[in-house]
Amino acid sequence: MNKKAIFLAVLTGSSAAFGDSGGPVMTLDEAANWLKVPAAEVQALIEKGELPGRQIGSAGWRIEKAALANWLTAFATAAPPTAQGNVPAPTAPVATDPAGAPGQAPAKAEVQGPARKSDADLRSSSPTAEETALRGVALLGKPGSFSLDASLAYTFNDAGSRGFATFGGRSESDILHAAVGASYRLNESTQVYATLPGLRSQTKEEDVSTGDVTGRRSAGWQPFALGVRRILIPEKVGVPQVAASIDLTVPTQEGQQRRLGVDLSMVKSLDPVTVFASVRSDRVIGPTLNGPGNRLTAGFGYVYALNDTLAVATSVIARVEDASDAAAANWRRSKRFDLKLGLPTSFGKSGFYVEPYLSFGLNQSNSSTSIGVSLVKTVGP
Repeated sequence: MNKKAIFLAVLTGSSAAFGDSGGPVMTLDEAANWLKVPAAEVQALIEKGELPGRQIGSAGWRIEKAALANWLTAFATAAPPTAQGNVPAPTAPVATDPAGAPGQAPAKAEVQGPARKSDADLRSSSPTAEETALRGVALLGKPGSFSLDASLAYTFNDAGSRGFATFGGRSESDILHAAVGASYRLNESTQVYATLPGLRSQTKEEDVSTGDVTGRRSAGWQPFALGVRRILIPEKVGVPQVAASIDLTVPTQEGQQRRLGVDLSMVKSLDPVTVFASVRSDRVIGPTLNGPGNRLTAGFGYVYALNDTLAVATSVIARVEDASDAAAANWRRSKRFDLKLGLPTSFGKSGFYVEPYLSFGLNQSNSSTSIGVSLVKTVGP
């Protein structure tokens, strides 16, 4: 890196070198623009530990302006530039070792100036609110961390005359769903996850073509799922993070289907907003029974991080699904569109994150409304 350029910028004290970046924290691009050097050189210095910085999940690097200014001041006062080469990094005065001869350097010399935190201090084991909101498309926590996700949701469905669920009739139902998920991050790029069998209770009323009104209640366990998610392309300046996942859904009771799911997602930080998009395919393995068949789901949205402990998440989800009647003789294809609003936030100082959410169906003939809450806890080194 051209350290002379940084040093001269410090000496001149120009407004271009010390201008306001819009807040106490800067992104990698803002810090690079502040120093008038390429972003790649700033990132290299941060990764080497020469510059203070913190990586916040998919949002990328964040650099505190005051810490960077202190680093520049220490660098400027360490030694003047010389014609013999680059300016050395700031060092502390060398003290005399009491055990040695006068004038000898001590065995260990400490660098004076702002105290630097280790990576373990800078990267908390608990995720930020932004990472919590993105857990469905990005890796959660840091390597070696374990995350637990418990959710409870209530959904009311109202299918009109063209609703595929009744093939020409009218159906109303309410569903109460409770589930628990777990994940473990193996390393920087790989995470394994599982969805434990969740409890589903449904009350359904149908107005069929004969005019009869029937009502029934059902309760049971949802299928078990196990999968792995891996980062294919890490996020860089101008490049989004690309991750892929594959999982297998195993039935836990009669009437359920075995499915293979493949997901591809992209996440890009545009500070203070992070945008994301994903596409998922669920294929039925084996014979297709009565009920939903193959499914294709696409989603996109954004997360606005107000700070590390509070974010606003908005997403639109589109789903195309095949379904058959009881005799498996008639097939219908349904299309659903939903708008989901979430508010992930910290829950005290315990490391818990709570995310209440509200989902609306954007469908004329088959609408639904869901309200739910998720509790996320991540523990690790």
